[in-house]
Amino acid sequence: MAEESKTVYQLTMKEILAASITSGRFGLVFSGLLLIYPEFNQFLPEWLINKVEAYVMDNGVYELIVMAAILMAVSWVVSTAGYALKYANFKIERNGNEVRIVQGLFDKKEFVLKLHRIQAITVKEGILREPFGYCSVEVEVIQSIEAAGHEVMLHPFMKKKDVQQLLTYLQLPYETEEEIVHLPKAALRRYVIIGWITSAVLALPIVGASIYFKQNVALFTLIPLFIIFTLLAYARYKSGGYMIRDNQLVMVYRGLAKYTGIMRRRHVQAVGYNQSYFQKKDELCTAVVSVAGHRYEVKHMRKEDELRIYNWYKEKGNTTV
Repeated sequence: MAEESKTVYQLTMKEILAASITSGRFGLVFSGLLLIYPEFNQFLPEWLINKVEAYVMDNGVYELIVMAAILMAVSWVVSTAGYALKYANFKIERNGNEVRIVQGLFDKKEFVLKLHRIQAITVKEGILREPFGYCSVEVEVIQSIEAAGHEVMLHPFMKKKDVQQLLTYLQLPYETEEEIVHLPKAALRRYVIIGWITSAVLALPIVGASIYFKQNVALFTLIPLFIIFTLLAYARYKSGGYMIRDNQLVMVYRGLAKYTGIMRRRHVQAVGYNQSYFQKKDELCTAVVSVAGHRYEVKHMRKEDELRIYNWYKEKGNTTV
């Protein structure tokens, strides 16, 4: 007898608004506007461009900051509205061996996932959500499901502490892990160096613009830029790690957002590693695990830990769990 359809979770308007505001996609819109500008710029009259440049040179850096803030605010409003429309009326149901996801206000979409086609779980904690304990949950699936690509949003906005409850309701054989094997201290130096190099690269256009527009006050922005990337490097170091428990592997890593990949051994397609010359000196490497075409990477892991993951994967033929 088929199991009755059961609503696991339905987003309220308040939750949709909170999810939209904290989605972090305003940066993509902002970047898009900046990318479009050079193409649009060629259609602008030269007198207008000269007038804008004269205004920038005649006014202080504070006016530039205000202009940038206004542009970011517009980007945030646009991205928030788009996210809210996409996930309005979000509802997830389970019916027998299927999961049904419905979302959208004007462009209503429905995804039906077979439970056995779900290959891995990815929990994403954005930088605006993590401090408040919220995350989104995606599933990695094989190609023949009724959805484009390999990734499907299982839940766009929920408390991280409730993720296990969601997985249990859907009867998915995955368990969240609070404890992980963290990265060695030698990894911290490498994350910090990469952070400093990144901040230096981003500082170049700021320095160039400050010289061109004769706004030396803009150089003071280099200090918070350096601090931000140093703190981000430390956060990446503290977040990274893995955990093996029976037939399950958990890999945790961070870009801007923090990602937690949860996968079963029988679904892992490949395990490998990359090792640079400098990593080799400290017996470190970048561990790579592939599931349903998705790559999970933890950088600057101990080589012995990567070998432990590889040996765990080699036992794949001895289990059907």
